[in-house]
Amino acid sequence: MNKQQTARWNRQLKIKQVRQDHPDATVGGLVTRAFARHDALLATADALMTTPAGRSTGATLKKSTEEKHLVEVVLPFANALHLLYLETGDVEKAHALRLFKNDYEALAGALLLAETRNVAQQAADHDQVLAEEADLDLADRKELDAANTAFAGLLAAPKVAIETGKTANADLRAALRAADVFVKKELTPAVELLKRKQPKFYNALREAMRVDNAPGPRGTDDAAPAPNNPAT
Repeated sequence: MNKQQTARWNRQLKIKQVRQDHPDATVGGLVTRAFARHDALLATADALMTTPAGRSTGATLKKSTEEKHLVEVVLPFANALHLLYLETGDVEKAHALRLFKNDYEALAGALLLAETRNVAQQAADHDQVLAEEADLDLADRKELDAANTAFAGLLAAPKVAIETGKTANADLRAALRAADVFVKKELTPAVELLKRKQPKFYNALREAMRVDNAPGPRGTDDAAPAPNNPAT
């Protein structure tokens, strides 16, 4: 799964977790059957995650971890170099540097690696002053170099069972989309039945059903359909 699919799946799990956290809540048959249909949809998606599109693609999760670490270690160097260049009057170089986490996360893998390698090279050219003025010593730069190497290795890893993965990923997207549509079209009105007599359970479910509309770093997946505006 990519990051946006993961966010969508986590939203579904959050809804189920709220239900499990309220085992004593009294609900009618309509709500009970809606919950059962939701469970069935989640079971379908969960089964697909054992395919190359799902949990077995550990390389994707590892890449995300390595990418996050790389961005964390490059940011202090980028900002320190920016300040250094401004002080020395090299405004063009200062403004060419990316200074914020989102700037790096918006880059595709190869472009991210090129950018962080560029920062590492500039940092190597200013080792002494960065150590003295920014408390970024040789060990810090070696950590950046190691993060670049690790991320490059993941980018170069061969893709396994590409065509199988494409098919499985399409099935997984469809399963997640079906769960999203169900939440909007069927689970939302079922949950509304709880509002008057089960307000705490109702509010917890509505909060779990909220959609995080923040775009993913690549914008590569289908947008999840939002439920009706939650009543508060």
